[in-house]
Amino acid sequence: YILDAVSVSAQILLSKARKRKSLDEVQSVTKYMTSIAIIQGIIIALIIAGLTPYVPSFFTSDEAVISQLKILLPVLSIQQVLISLTFVAEALAAGGSQFALLGVGTALSALAAISLMANATSVLEIWTRGILAMFLGRFAAAGIGVLNVNGLLPKFKSIFVKRGKVNKQG
Repeated sequence: YILDAVSVSAQILLSKARKRKSLDEVQSVTKYMTSIAIIQGIIIALIIAGLTPYVPSFFTSDEAVISQLKILLPVLSIQQVLISLTFVAEALAAGGSQFALLGVGTALSALAAISLMANATSVLEIWTRGILAMFLGRFAAAGIGVLNVNGLLPKFKSIFVKRGKVNKQG
């Protein structure tokens, strides 16, 4: 939920910038919120990494579970920047009405993740393969949407951006 707050703000700010038909503001919001996502991801990663030695024993006294959590928490920590960027990129793309792209990206990412998790033999493999694939796929799709909203994809430019201003139809 912590990562969602920045994402909600990103979606609202980008949507308002588009309503004002200001491509400069759309690009400024995108840069700013992307920077915040990176900083947020690093902070959360550092918190998780710092708490890794202590957190597992709060949940259980089972040494086997504690051992697994001590292996998984660093992986979760490392993934926080990608997760934060993914949430913010999806929010920016949603603020730019890139819903079809987001839907297709999420569906394809889920299929990739499911296929990787189906062959996983450990919880660590689920997180390092399946969950990672899901977030990478979602980030890639959202990234395309963000580039499109920012007028950086010439192929789609005429649909979403017109003469330096955001097209109402986009």
